[in-house]
Amino acid sequence: MPLKAIDFKKLPIDEHVRLYTVLSNANRIRILFALYHNPPSQEMMLSFSRLKETLDMNPALLNHHLKILLRSELIENPLIRQGATISQYHLTKKGHKTVKGMIEDLGAREQQRE
Repeated sequence: MPLKAIDFKKLPIDEHVRLYTVLSNANRIRILFALYHNPPSQEMMLSFSRLKETLDMNPALLNHHLKILLRSELIENPLIRQGATISQYHLTKKGHKTVKGMIEDLGAREQQRE
C-alpha cells in the first residue's frame, strides 16, 4: 500500500523549528523546569533573583535566556509596579504544555529502559 502524500505547506514546520531552536539550550530547559514547579500565582512566581540563585547562573546570561523564552511565549513576566518593573516569571499555557510533554517523554524513555 503506497504512503499518502504529505502536504508540507499545511504543516507548521517553521513553528516547530523555532520551538526546537529555543529548546536546544540546556540553560533554557533548566529555567523552564524551575518554573514548571511554580504555579502561575503571584506568590509562586520566581523572581529574577530567585532564578539566579536556584540555577547558579550569571545575571547577564540568565537575562539573555529569559528574553529568548519571553519572545517564544513560553514564559511571561506580567507584574509591573509603580516606577519599577518587577521581574517575576511563570510559564504560559504554551510553556506548561511544552514542559509537561518533555517530562512525559522522559518518563516514557525511562520506562523503556526498565
